[in-house]
Amino acid sequence: MNITQIYETTVFDRESKIAADFIVVPRKAFRDQGRLPPLEPSDTNDEIEQLNEIARVLGAEVVRVLSPSDVRSAMQFCLEQAWEYRHVRSTAWRGISRSRIEPFAAILADEPVVPFEQSPLSSDSFAAILGKASNAGLATSVGLLMVGHTPLLALVVPAGMIIFGAASGVASGLHEGLRLRVLEWIKRKPARRRLRKAKNVDR
Repeated sequence: MNITQIYETTVFDRESKIAADFIVVPRKAFRDQGRLPPLEPSDTNDEIEQLNEIARVLGAEVVRVLSPSDVRSAMQFCLEQAWEYRHVRSTAWRGISRSRIEPFAAILADEPVVPFEQSPLSSDSFAAILGKASNAGLATSVGLLMVGHTPLLALVVPAGMIIFGAASGVASGLHEGLRLRVLEWIKRKPARRRLRKAKNVDR
């Protein structure tokens, strides 16, 4: 029996009631680990191709490829989009001050709130996970995706994949089958390579 798991965690600001979700898929959860960058430094990283594949799986569109310095502002954008949408449609959001979003985004980017499976399982920050891989010369991909009107961040490093979004947006995506699409994708077998039969040649 080969058991693995993915991790889902919600980070909640009690004062502002703003929440964000992280879905973490560790490397060993991928049946085809070729879907992730290699564990050794490589010059063959194609971040656009990786992000496009994830977007296709999630039914999303790649809006922008991000650099590490863009992560905090991109997280803030995801939360602000949720705030604007919910503030109009839900009385629960009408008491939330928009000014709380920026400091919350900083915590989400820089504090160890992401359960990331290394050895053993420990919490790390989104920025640190990206930075460690980049500083080690490993291939990484991070991008802003849109699922309909909902923005998400997708981070791919050799150790695994993280999907981030405002809790309301991720919950909506999960209800629409996001979790199922992720699970089906990581469980796919590696594509079989067709071997050409060698022809006998008289010499």
